[in-house]
Amino acid sequence: MADVLNVAASMVARELEMTSMRLQKLLYYAHGCHLAEHGVPLFSDRIEAWSNGPVVRTVFREHRGWRTLRHPWPGPPKAGGPEALESHESDTLEIVQRALADFSADDLVACTHGEAPWRDARGELPEDAWSDAAISDTSMSDFFTSALMSRREPSPDEFGPALVSLYCEYAARRAFMPLVFADSDELEQWHRQLDSAPEHVDGLRAFMNAPSVFDSA
Repeated sequence: MADVLNVAASMVARELEMTSMRLQKLLYYAHGCHLAEHGVPLFSDRIEAWSNGPVVRTVFREHRGWRTLRHPWPGPPKAGGPEALESHESDTLEIVQRALADFSADDLVACTHGEAPWRDARGELPEDAWSDAAISDTSMSDFFTSALMSRREPSPDEFGPALVSLYCEYAARRAFMPLVFADSDELEQWHRQLDSAPEHVDGLRAFMNAPSVFDSA
């Protein structure tokens, strides 16, 4: 299991510069994907369901007051770089950061707000209410494992919130599955369908039914 500051330092090193908000959401997604792929946590530190999405308080204490983080951060002796991680840990960061490269910090906050681990941890609290409730590894493992394998199409009344989450699921699943689009034009067509949703649900259905490495032979 990795030291969370080594994970955070490695993420910053990969992009050279990022906002502290983006870092916090990447930590959440990397932890969830590692649970789903390897069955064990990426790090042991508690993830909390704050109003702006999941936050690792241990890391927050290090960047509090800083909006932008630049490599090397937080730097020795507090943390090492990518060399401090095991290969499977580095692979998880590579997959997640590549898959979510085009997502802004605000995009990632919106995604987490639509996902079960954050929502379940907060219960009936309004989205903007303060909370330090823990997001459990069990809820993250269940959600991310299901998200990577899911074929469920959102119902019309769920479509808006589910669409934002689907973009995150799309990014994660694409990292674990072979190409399912014939060429770049087909991929662009699918994105155009999503942009004009819910009028074009067929694009969603086509993706959710696409072959995946998780399918049985």
